[in-house]
Amino acid sequence: MSADDLSSLISTTIEVLESAAAFYKRAENDTTLRKAFHAAGQGLPLITDALQATNDALNGRDLSSAAKRALGACSANANIAEDLFRDVARAPAASKYERYTTAVKRQGHKVESVVVGMMKDVCQMAKDNAIQEAMQPHVKKLDEAVENLSKMEPSVPEEQRSGYSFTNSGSGDQFNALGGSQHNNTSSGNQFLGSIGSVHGMRAPEEKQ
Repeated sequence: MSADDLSSLISTTIEVLESAAAFYKRAENDTTLRKAFHAAGQGLPLITDALQATNDALNGRDLSSAAKRALGACSANANIAEDLFRDVARAPAASKYERYTTAVKRQGHKVESVVVGMMKDVCQMAKDNAIQEAMQPHVKKLDEAVENLSKMEPSVPEEQRSGYSFTNSGSGDQFNALGGSQHNNTSSGNQFLGSIGSVHGMRAPEEKQ
């Protein structure tokens, strides 16, 4: 990624975050949405300011590979945040919380988790020698925001967020038990159970090389 491409990615991410913040403004007075949702929306400008400071500090210089990966992760999270805030903003006033819980189930992430992720991404990126000194004031603010958000009750209770979706990103066995007994046999032989019960053994597909 060239210096120009890097600057372009930062600028694009800032634009997405500003759009997300504008969507949040349309829901900022909704009392059905939890405190963590509002704190996440109010934290977006901190990320925007930090990214702008990054662009200014770079002044055409490059970042390390690790810093670029952190920036890429932040950019991806910005798009998720925009989608979540957009869904809530476009919902009728009486159903914003319901629309938000639906969006969380679809995305698989609560908005505060996404925002905290972006804050941590920026702090990771700020360790790069090219911008470290200039980013110190922003890192301090982001660290404080992460701490505050992490202490809050989730914007969606876990029982509402769960859609019983299970993911195994590795190549081994995955076993999921939503209640009751679970008996797993991972070998090719027979399995004998002392009492009658359900047998659940799901092998995750092997990753393609």
